[in-house]
Amino acid sequence: MVEPKYDPKTGVWVCPVCGWTAMSKKVIKNHIKREHPEALSSQPSQDKQPSPKKAGGNEQKSTKNEGKKKRWAKFKVGDTTIKVEKRPEVEIHDQGGWRFFLTANYVAALHKQRVKVKLITGEELEGKLKARDPYFIGLILENGERIYINKAHIVWIKPLKEGNL
Repeated sequence: MVEPKYDPKTGVWVCPVCGWTAMSKKVIKNHIKREHPEALSSQPSQDKQPSPKKAGGNEQKSTKNEGKKKRWAKFKVGDTTIKVEKRPEVEIHDQGGWRFFLTANYVAALHKQRVKVKLITGEELEGKLKARDPYFIGLILENGERIYINKAHIVWIKPLKEGNL
């Protein structure tokens, strides 16, 4: 078996087959296993010339990539087509029930109802609530104006009876 050689003058390990250097003996051993597998079974050559590359090197790379074909999902947003790589689903087994609260749409029950909304600025708005998004609400005011409000800026939402307006 071929063993890496230490060069005390430079302080690095050297591959005896091709002369490649590295700071670690383990790196050189892995290099020999990967690049010079024929040298592991035979005695090291005395000429220290780089070993010729295998002719089928490119064919091996193509067979490796065949099993890793990427799958793409396409969807349209307006006139733009977006192409994203489909990732394999990852199944996580942990106490993750709290993640439901991150995107839960608590105001969905108030969709298409008249409400009064107080913002963190102190401003109060009244109108018809549109609550389909987990992060924003839409509010249609009495004059027909539409306002979209991030839910992080809402202090409270008060449902109103139809008779109050």
